[in-house]
Amino acid sequence: MIDLEELCILEGQLVWCLYADMVCLNYDGNITDASMIAFLGAIRNTRLYEITINEETNTPEPAEKNEIALNVKEQPVASTFAVIDNSVIISDPTDDEESLATGVMTIVVTSQGKLCSVHKPGGGPLPSDVLVKQCTDEATKRAKRVQKLVDTALKDT
Repeated sequence: MIDLEELCILEGQLVWCLYADMVCLNYDGNITDASMIAFLGAIRNTRLYEITINEETNTPEPAEKNEIALNVKEQPVASTFAVIDNSVIISDPTDDEESLATGVMTIVVTSQGKLCSVHKPGGGPLPSDVLVKQCTDEATKRAKRVQKLVDTALKDT
């Protein structure tokens, strides 16, 4: 997602350390997808100060007028699917739909179609590879739509 070399301030001594905390105010299922979209928007909107080392004091100092945007190379998007009765696929399931499902699966892909992760917590086995392929194809389409939405939202900032 991010080239870690970009976070290096002074090789072997100083590096930016980024944290992202998420707080869910209202849960109705599918928190992973929403959290990843929020994180993607946040990391793409992050600006770091350019840091210089004061030679007299040997301490880091921010150059307040020179902010650096992170180069986000790959933008993973999570898509969660609920499978009901081993035949019906529901994208972006609610909490009730997840509780009725025979299986739930979250697929993380980039808008370029690179598969990053497949997570299937508990429940019964998924009925077929065809169903998993359908979900993966839909996740790739959704990743492209989500990336466009994030791009549009960030143009206004």
